[in-house]
Amino acid sequence: MQACCIHAHSKTFVHQVATKVYLAPATPISQCLPYSIKHQHLFSGNVPQPADWLRAWRACRTASSFKGAVKFYSTEDFAAGRNTKLDSVSLKNMILVMHWAVKSVRKQRLEQATSISLSVDDRKEYRLVRYRCDVPPRTAEQSAAPGSQGPQGSQGSQGSEDGPLVADGLLGVYKTGASVPENTLEEHDADKSQVMADSIGIVSDRACQDPEGKTDEESCSRLKLHVRHFAADQCTSARKCGRLLVTGGQYPNLVWVSHDPAHQVRIAYQDPLQAMPEFQDQWERLFAPGKGKHALIPDIQNSEVWQARLMAAQQEVLRLHGSQAGVEKVIRALSFSQPRFDSSATPMLKYLCMIRAMAVLCAMQ
Repeated sequence: MQACCIHAHSKTFVHQVATKVYLAPATPISQCLPYSIKHQHLFSGNVPQPADWLRAWRACRTASSFKGAVKFYSTEDFAAGRNTKLDSVSLKNMILVMHWAVKSVRKQRLEQATSISLSVDDRKEYRLVRYRCDVPPRTAEQSAAPGSQGPQGSQGSQGSEDGPLVADGLLGVYKTGASVPENTLEEHDADKSQVMADSIGIVSDRACQDPEGKTDEESCSRLKLHVRHFAADQCTSARKCGRLLVTGGQYPNLVWVSHDPAHQVRIAYQDPLQAMPEFQDQWERLFAPGKGKHALIPDIQNSEVWQARLMAAQQEVLRLHGSQAGVEKVIRALSFSQPRFDSSATPMLKYLCMIRAMAVLCAMQ
């Protein structure tokens, strides 16, 4: 018998049940079934199979279009000898079902929380609103009940008998480019902090919507009632937004407005370091050139010729010495971003490892 026939037979329901009975002969056949007998017809016919749901999950976690994902899965099915039933419309519908399932889990989690923290971060034309909340412990009766599950349905979002746990996630995404309800000069000239505060309220309302677009007012009011902390970066509009959330009345129990510690640390150590003449001189030579000058790291990133020469220099160093300060392979990217001061930490470490190759590169110019 050909191997492809054996592989095809192993996917059948009869083969799977026979394998389980062979491996565990004392187990009743009803327990060897992959699902309950009364549910055995749920996956029969032209309905998405478990493998299709896994593919849909991977498609929404990968930066690819629906049509591109369908073409990839069609090729995979053709190579495996399967009949493809997944198209772009079905893929979109399955992702939409998973979206509302995750949204329902998040809604139940926030309904049970007694303390919620919100944080805001703007990334290009999108505003990310994240949440962090407590998860109350389950009662002893729920924990002792056989086969009982928490209302969240996931391990990381359930409470424990020892005490409350913490859950966090994404509350919603708001597109700032389309934030104005009407495209007028008055709307664009509105207070940026007030617009940010209103967008947080809109995201909170969307988190309590059902698939029909109706907002659960009770859940929404409970969510806003339990928000006690707000965090953002140190820009003026974000700080004013926190004060507006406190005085606006939408979040009556909001008592603590703080700043993101990551932004504070990044801003705190930049000026003291650049105040040192030695560090400032090295910084200008490597990362931030003055007017009419060049810096080594940006010049390497912006020139494919320099990158090729640097890789050739590293290969020569590895051939002669075996490693570059303990690194036994060629470093291909420096990963430096000019607007962010803290992004120089990794390129600085790579520069120290490649100091010999850097010297060879500079000598070649």
